[in-house]
Amino acid sequence: MLFVSLFAYAFAKTGGDVRAELERAADSEWLGFRTLAELAHVEPARLKVDGSTLIAKARSKAAGGFLEAEDCDVWVTVDDDVFASVEVLRELVAAARRTRGVVAAPCVLRDGSGLNLGIRPGAIVDGNLAPATRVGTGLVAMHRAAIAGAAQCVPWVRRPSRFPALFLERVHDGEWIQEDMAFSDVCRLAQVPLLALLDAPTNHAGRHGKLGLDLQVFVGDVDTAARIR
Repeated sequence: MLFVSLFAYAFAKTGGDVRAELERAADSEWLGFRTLAELAHVEPARLKVDGSTLIAKARSKAAGGFLEAEDCDVWVTVDDDVFASVEVLRELVAAARRTRGVVAAPCVLRDGSGLNLGIRPGAIVDGNLAPATRVGTGLVAMHRAAIAGAAQCVPWVRRPSRFPALFLERVHDGEWIQEDMAFSDVCRLAQVPLLALLDAPTNHAGRHGKLGLDLQVFVGDVDTAARIR
């Protein structure tokens, strides 16, 4: 069984009704809810929808919920402005199970300047996967072994609920390290496989994109000089 989290902080700001939106998920104007409808065709899931604006804490609390859900072996997380098809989602879940790691479906940055991940120089593609140095968390599948391992490398919040601070932001050498990059750093410290799913089209806030099997960035209908970040 999957553990699925939808971070609907933008949706929550509109005062939307989560229950009503879930009922019409397949036809929702919100991409993340449409992704949930696609996920329903992958396999059964435990669903957590969180509209918190403190995203680092919300993602960390979801990690704690996943670790408590012992019948779930893979955690799929999606933001409310990201869409992927059932085919991509199946590949994402299968890759997380196969590698027991963290597998991200690359998403185009809002400004269209690149993708939300980093690829190791000289990365060797293995099928439809490539090793990453960091990944954005707009759409990611994570194996239980990966989260359990990473959770050993961070402090735990114990009040009022217990969860690992996997996405805790910080400042390093005068630079603000945001929550997804901080999580990537923890994964590398814990020697958790950090991977990008290739040839996996996504839509982020209306921008379509993917990272090809040849590690070329594809945005919209044409190849572009957009770079991988």
